[in-house]
Amino acid sequence: MNERTESGSPAVAEAVIGEKPKFSLVWVVPIVAAIIGAWLVYKAITEEGPTITITFQTAEGLTAGKSKIKYRNVEVGTVENIDLADDLEHVVVTAKMSPGSKPYLRDGTRFWVVRAQVTAGEVRGLGTLLSGAYIGIDPVAEGPKRRDFLGLEKAPVLETDREGRRFTFKTRQLGSLSTGAPIYYRQFSVGRVLDFRLELDGSITGELFVYAPYDQLIKESTKFWNASGVEASLTAEGFHVDTQSLTAMLVGGIAFDTPESLALRSEVEEDYEFFIYDNRLESLQREYKIEEHWVLIFKESVRGLTIGSPVEFYGLKIGEVVDITFEHDYDTLSFSVPVLIKLEPERLAGDQEVRKPSAERDTELINRGWRVQLGSGNLVTGSKVINFVQLPNAPPAELGEWKGYPVFPTAPSSLRNLAADIGRVVDKIEDIPFNEIGDNLNATVAGLNEIVNSPELKNTIAGLGKLADQLGNDVAPALNSVLIKAEMTLDSARSQIAADSVTTQELRRLLTELGDTAQAIRTVVEYLERNPESLIKGKEDRQ
Repeated sequence: MNERTESGSPAVAEAVIGEKPKFSLVWVVPIVAAIIGAWLVYKAITEEGPTITITFQTAEGLTAGKSKIKYRNVEVGTVENIDLADDLEHVVVTAKMSPGSKPYLRDGTRFWVVRAQVTAGEVRGLGTLLSGAYIGIDPVAEGPKRRDFLGLEKAPVLETDREGRRFTFKTRQLGSLSTGAPIYYRQFSVGRVLDFRLELDGSITGELFVYAPYDQLIKESTKFWNASGVEASLTAEGFHVDTQSLTAMLVGGIAFDTPESLALRSEVEEDYEFFIYDNRLESLQREYKIEEHWVLIFKESVRGLTIGSPVEFYGLKIGEVVDITFEHDYDTLSFSVPVLIKLEPERLAGDQEVRKPSAERDTELINRGWRVQLGSGNLVTGSKVINFVQLPNAPPAELGEWKGYPVFPTAPSSLRNLAADIGRVVDKIEDIPFNEIGDNLNATVAGLNEIVNSPELKNTIAGLGKLADQLGNDVAPALNSVLIKAEMTLDSARSQIAADSVTTQELRRLLTELGDTAQAIRTVVEYLERNPESLIKGKEDRQ
């Protein structure tokens, strides 16, 4: 029965207030969805490759969204956008790299556009003719991380991880040498030319790389020479042609060798500088480091003397002509030809002589009669050489000076002396009285004819003929008989002294007996020396 209150209204049960749950299952779904979304975002971010920018001079051959970045022909990125730089002189390529490339995007990593080209005898990027150009990468694993790079305009000659050593070089002329040209050792390619540049002094310097382990062949005495083209020489042994390879003939190259010599063969450090000679023959010549310049003043014709003409000492080249000029004085009508020469004194003197001061050494040579004169170098071409000669009766001279250069005294050329000598000989020949000599010869011949035709000479010749006949008829048979008897005597003597002859055997027996007798006498003498009293007492009997 329902309870009622005092007022008659039904009674209401008291409400019981309980604690509300803190978490509702309704939120499970959105929370899980948020976690999954966050994980997907994190995964997308962590698995997405980095974005980089590369600056090039031109974007020739590249296409946004199509061109790839490749390493060893494996795609590691894609070009996303190509824009002009603010200076309008470059292009900025934006590329998306693969996630695995992150560790290699560092300072030192290089990028370049690969196009079809021929360099140093190699064909590169031939496949780009069909697929289009792509960007190559040379990754580096060490160094600070980077996301913006300056691209190379040409493909690098070497990969960064290639083992070997770099050396610097210097040369006078480049020839057909080019970047990337091969370096040869006995016709094997063992390195590459990295780069070169022209210096302000006119020389050419550069850098080359020799692969390991062939870099161990490089010594201090190693000689490098330009192997471009064909080197031909004509010697007494015939015609010789020397070339490294067809590639060297077309695109150039450098060759090296370490000849057997007394020079140092010590090891060299990286970046050691070598000189590149023009050819192999020049590289075999000894290298001299000391150079001196002299001026020679000639007062005669120097026709045939040119820049580069040799300066010789006893037939050996010790220098060359550097410059030739002309000096004149119209007031006195005097003319001279100053010639500047370059000498290498190490060729001329020993080590102690080279260390002497130049003026002291040159003065000593002058005082000993040494002079310089012109000589004939080739009778066919008429070329001239400069010779050092020692004149026994050279007039006194001193070391002079001309525009800051020392002047070595000269002597008239041997050709001028020869002409003077020939003139004196001709004068003496003209003084000979040929007419008188002819008259005397005619008189002498006439006298001889009279003697030949005289009866006395004819009788003498007839007597000599009779004497010869008598010698042939009488003396010759007698001499023949004597020779026969002498030969018989020699045969008899030979038979007597033969090894098996009776005389020889008797002589041997006689010599044997004489030896026995000598031995017996020696025994008696020795006994007497020991027992001199036996000469008086006689020999004692011993029991």
